Amino acid sequence: MKISIALATYNGSQYLTEQLQSYLDQDRMPDELVISDDCSTDGTCNLIDRFSERAPFDVRVMRQPIQRGYVANFDYALSMATGDLIFLSDQDDVWLPQKISEVCDFIGKNSDFLLVLNDAEITKDDLSRTGLTKLGQLRSAGSPDSAFVMGCCCAIRRELLDLCLPIPEGATGHDNWLVDFSNGLGAVLVLESVLQLYRRHGSNESLVIANSLRRIHSIDRLKWQLARALSKDADEYAEREIGHLEQLHFACHRARGRCDGKYDIKIRHYEEQLDRKINFLHVRRELRGKAMHIRLINASRLWLSGAYGQANGLKSVIRDLIG
Repeated sequence: MKISIALATYNGSQYLTEQLQSYLDQDRMPDELVISDDCSTDGTCNLIDRFSERAPFDVRVMRQPIQRGYVANFDYALSMATGDLIFLSDQDDVWLPQKISEVCDFIGKNSDFLLVLNDAEITKDDLSRTGLTKLGQLRSAGSPDSAFVMGCCCAIRRELLDLCLPIPEGATGHDNWLVDFSNGLGAVLVLESVLQLYRRHGSNESLVIANSLRRIHSIDRLKWQLARALSKDADEYAEREIGHLEQLHFACHRARGRCDGKYDIKIRHYEEQLDRKINFLHVRRELRGKAMHIRLINASRLWLSGAYGQANGLKSVIRDLIG
């Protein structure tokens, strides 16, 4: 099995050396490293050039002529990878030595899966260990394992790229695109093994509560969901979600012509799920433009029918009533 690493870089010189060294420390090294750089202006490219001279495996470096953003940068790196199994990599983490070998072992024994996610320990910017992991935080918050979406923890079969690339410009993220598509086909394997250190620092801080440096619980998740549902940007989030699902629906239609019938049934089922979700989101969008008494009646009907089960339940009801 040929192993590729797809690394997207942009002004990553502060932490990149440690990530690159962790590739060399693997007990099963990759066969190639594909790097796409998005017009870095610091010392990133110099670090990459020096590394490529001493690496014991093939290093292929592509430099974007114009800055395209991280989604397009990852899309290009993935499209250039030639391995049977491709590991996605951020520029600021550190892989544990057994990462590649352990993932290869699992995916070799589980041929039905297109994408594998390994757990990662959350660290401070100096790699100080917290004892908290991404999967552990999600479970502590009461989220299902299907909510685990983390590009730097992904390894994907070549077959998945053949089905779902290119990633469209409006996608919410390269990792959302790959994981959502794979989840739709029932082809995601989540490993509980902690196989890397996920560094949290000022440049990659996000509002995702599962990335917190403190232990989170279900009440934290509830507060976060309510704050997002009631924020001034809630309508924008909703529109982005509709756009993302519509793009996935188009990708399913496109994929049926690429898989020689192997995934036709699963893809058709996923298309049907996406149809229901998209239609429901359109209903909710129209509902929020109605008078309060109409919203209350219609939202109650939707709640009783169980339709809100495909959203965030009561939090979505509250958003639709007061938005």
